[in-house]
Amino acid sequence: MAEILARHAAQFLVANPGLTLQFMTSDENVNFSRWEADLAVRLRKPDRGDFTITKLADIRLYLFEPVAMRDPDDRPVVCCYPEDLDHTPESRYLMARRLHAQGRCITGNLRIVHGLIKTHRAVGVLPESVCADLLSDPGLRATLLESRRDAWLLVQNHLKRDPAARAVIDWVRDSFSALSAR
Repeated sequence: MAEILARHAAQFLVANPGLTLQFMTSDENVNFSRWEADLAVRLRKPDRGDFTITKLADIRLYLFEPVAMRDPDDRPVVCCYPEDLDHTPESRYLMARRLHAQGRCITGNLRIVHGLIKTHRAVGVLPESVCADLLSDPGLRATLLESRRDAWLLVQNHLKRDPAARAVIDWVRDSFSALSAR
């Protein structure tokens, strides 16, 4: 999700010279009760918590496969996500296609999956927010999946009416709006 926000950050900061954005990226969930963040973007809706939750987008997912391998006897490397992400649409799709069991690259890092797919020697599922260049690559076959990935905005309740926080909240929503429109 950092890629989506990063594309819009410079314009937002230029338009709001009094604000500073601090990006913290992690596979772990931020702990709002310990004041680790004012707001967060998550890919899974929290079950509970003392914060405001807003759905930002349904993000399209693509399966990428090489059109042809260099050596006909080669099999593509299957990129899968770690076990703690088995609940995600990406992992569920790979499991349904019986690809998950063949996983030889296990990572939660989208840049690594992207890099392997770009070599035309790997198979993997990526969200559209990180794969525009792969969609136009003639050496790859991209299949749009029926399932999508949700993105959620979590905001500390006491900040909902704060003008600076409101500007950031609106900016985050605007940054994701193009994905929701599809």
